[in-house]
This record gives sequence, C-alpha cells and structure tokens, in this order.
Amino acid sequence: VSSINLKDFSDILQTQKLNFDENFPDFFFETFLNSHNEIEKNFFRFLYKNGKVRLIFDSFDQLPLECCRNFLKILKKFQRNGGNQVWIATRDDFEINLESHLENFEKFSLDPLTQDEQLEILNHNLKKEFQPFGKILVETLLDSCLALPRMLMAISEFCNSQTVIPNLFEV
Repeated sequence: VSSINLKDFSDILQTQKLNFDENFPDFFFETFLNSHNEIEKNFFRFLYKNGKVRLIFDSFDQLPLECCRNFLKILKKFQRNGGNQVWIATRDDFEINLESHLENFEKFSLDPLTQDEQLEILNHNLKKEFQPFGKILVETLLDSCLALPRMLMAISEFCNSQTVIPNLFEV
C-alpha cells in the first residue's frame, strides 16, 4: 500500500503525450513511486501482475482539468489488470467525474471527527506540557478546522515546536 499526493505530479500529468503503453508497470513505478531501484521495481511488477497493488491518491480535486484527464487515462490502464485497487481522496463534487470514467467505482464518505476523536489525536501527538490545552482547543474550535486530521497534526507540530507555552487564545 502506497499513498501518493497527486499535486506533486502535476507537471508530469500536464504532459500531453504520456508514454505508458510499452511497459505500464515500469512507467507507473518510476513516475509515481519515484524509484529506479531494480529490486523494488521487480517486486512492484510482481505485485502488479498478481493484482496485489493498493494505492491511495490524494489531491485529485486540486489538479488542473488537463491533469485530471491524463490521470484518469492512467487509472483506466491500471484497472485493466484485475485485482489491483486504487483509493482516491477527493471532495464530493468530484465524485461524478470519477464515477463516469472509472469501472468498479465505489464511494466512501468520511464523517468529521467527533470531539472525543479530536481530543484523542491531539493528546496522542502533543507533548505532555501541551496536553491540557488539547481539551480547550477542541471545545473552542469544535466544528471548524479541527475536524480535519491534518489540521490537528499541524496544530500539534506548531505547539510542540514552541519552547514556551504560548497563550493560544491571545488575539
């Protein structure tokens, strides 16, 4: 299982003529998994051939339209080899575009984190001295950006990088 942020590949995906018909597993491995290691490449070929590849793509909805079109061409080719699976993280308004272009499309929706889940993530990631602020943050900012795990991680990283405990609510 690999996770791939598509924004990192927008330059490649804007290329008008992507050449992946010759040896698709090698093209895919070298392009998206960014390695030229022969052992890893051979292992990927084996997994791909046997339908054991699992990939998570993020930021599809943040790509320019031409990049989306090219990426969908690549995914169609990827789907032709049965068993391999792809998950695409996107906002709801892009699901229609995906449904119309991909076979075997299933939609999963993620619910926002509950207050308890937000607090659990903060407490797990905050240094001990900042953990008392986790509950205050969650209660104060509930139903806002904290429902997103990456925002919780950013807040944790910010707090943990401080040498003194800041007054988080000072304007």
